[in-house]
Amino acid sequence: MTHVEQLYKENRYYTLCRMFESDLDDCILWDHFLHVKSLAHLQRFEEVREKLAWIKDVLKSKPGLYWYFRGQVEEYLLDGEAAMHSYWKGIQEDPEFPTCYLHLALLYRKQNYITDALDVLQVGMSKPDACVDEFQFHIGVIHAGQHRYFEARECWKSALRIDPNYQEALHMLEDTQGLEDA
Repeated sequence: MTHVEQLYKENRYYTLCRMFESDLDDCILWDHFLHVKSLAHLQRFEEVREKLAWIKDVLKSKPGLYWYFRGQVEEYLLDGEAAMHSYWKGIQEDPEFPTCYLHLALLYRKQNYITDALDVLQVGMSKPDACVDEFQFHIGVIHAGQHRYFEARECWKSALRIDPNYQEALHMLEDTQGLEDA
């Protein structure tokens, strides 16, 4: 864990903001993202907009990553509609960036748009850089929420074939043993 991540974990937003304002050049991009979240937490929204504009300029060649960052900030601010829009823009501008598919699907699932969530996960999972085990895990979670335990367990087993140490998948398999489909 980096020093910046530790400060963020400890909710030390003022310290983070002061650090970023004095030493921007030495921080990595992820740390800039944490800076944006810290500014949002402090309700310094004009600075949030300025920082996002700066990040967008830096990420000209990676628009999916920018829209992912923006969507994460919007989720943090509890603006699910704006976050969905950002993830969708990320998919439109950078269709090979799988992270926007995953997070759009997670928001769809939260809003009970199950078919849309599954469709987006299937498309995102087909991208070359997709973490297929993570996509399979979330497809399994959706199936379990629909009481389709057999399908859910098959997804988690698939995730475990890719990453045998995927603890969440192991726990879900254990938790659903003996449950029958509705």
